[in-house]
Amino acid sequence: MLNISPQKSIPLFCLSISKEKKNQPPFYVIIPLMKKDITAKDTIKTITQDIAKHILGLHVTRIKFVDKELQRIEKREADIVALCQINGVKGILHLEIQNDNDKTMHRRMLRYHTDIKMRFEKLPLHQYVVYIGKPKLSQF
Repeated sequence: MLNISPQKSIPLFCLSISKEKKNQPPFYVIIPLMKKDITAKDTIKTITQDIAKHILGLHVTRIKFVDKELQRIEKREADIVALCQINGVKGILHLEIQNDNDKTMHRRMLRYHTDIKMRFEKLPLHQYVVYIGKPKLSQF
């Protein structure tokens, strides 16, 4: 169980970690609030292996940090995105019209999903691919 709670009197975050095992007290890590997010990330980098081992229960070795800047310079336009009532509930309907067998369609739909949810995060999203191609649809 992971519990993060801001402290009111001191500009710190108290990270309380407790295991599911009985008789094992939780341990605490105090992390000062940093003016720069990058400083906090650099600090966390130095304890990545400890976080993996003690919090996540993972045995991690040979750590190589990769470029984490995920740039997407593209314009992606969904076929149909509609704000509507779906079975009596306000939501988003996303339809992609597909006329060929695209083996990457599942990844494209995931990307559309994340982009749409970033804009309409509180609304339920219903996504569908409508296949209109002549050849029989193959598995993705």
